[in-house]
This record gives sequence, structure tokens and C-alpha cells, in this order.
Amino acid sequence: MELKGTEEYSKALKTRQQVRIHKRPGNTVTNENCGDVAMDTEKSALKRLEVYKRKRIRRKRIVAAALLFTFLLTAGIVIVDRSVNALVSGKQAFSMVDVENHGTILEITIMNHKIAINTVYLKQDLERLGKFLEEVIQKMRMVLPSHDM
Repeated sequence: MELKGTEEYSKALKTRQQVRIHKRPGNTVTNENCGDVAMDTEKSALKRLEVYKRKRIRRKRIVAAALLFTFLLTAGIVIVDRSVNALVSGKQAFSMVDVENHGTILEITIMNHKIAINTVYLKQDLERLGKFLEEVIQKMRMVLPSHDM
């Protein structure tokens, strides 16, 4: 049974729209047809400002909730890790991430997975990088004219 396009459908639709308008809190519209154009644009501008104000407030609340959640989660993990270490090994330390220096080897432990970095090779690579950058800077000084007057 198709009601679209009939008079009953248009009446039902109109009453539905009026009910929506009158149910909104703080709505002072009594008759839609007798409003001034300037008043309508002013109301729409105020509505738009109110909508964006609510969006900004909602965004701030979401960011605050995310930060609070992250802080509580991190604090909980640190507390549990220290407590477990105190019970198991007798020392209260944060061992989820641990960095130890053994001479030329730097040992990083992340959740009992060890990564050993040989600092001798790093030092050699950094020296090579420094020499390369010095050469590039000297070439740029020769190519670019100085602006001393």
C-alpha cells in the first residue's frame, strides 16, 4: 500500500515535523511560516555556533578521557611489574624495559627479549658519518659564494 504523494501522507509528515520542532528543549518557534528572514539566518548562525561549541567540548572530553586512561594503564603496569619483581627477585625495580652496559656491548631487555648492540661498530659508523658530513659542508662552502661585505 503506497501512501507517498497522498494528502494523508503529507499531513502525517507535517505533524511529525511539528512534533520534532516542539519537542526540542528551549525551542521558541511557534509558527514556522511567519518568521523573518533575518531572524532565521541569525538563529541558524547561533545553532551553528552552538553545534561547534558542543563539538569542541566533546573533543576536549574525549582527549582528557584518553589521557586519563593512558596514565592509569601505565601506572598500573609499572606498579604490577615492581610488585612482581619484589616478590620474585627481592628487588623493587622496573624490569619490563632494562638497559645495561657491558663494556663495548649495550644490552637492552624488553619483556625478557634481549638485544645486544656492539658499540664499537656504532662508533665507527658515527665517525664515517661525521667525515662525510664535513666533506659535504666543505664542498657547499666552495660552491656557494660568501655574503661578507
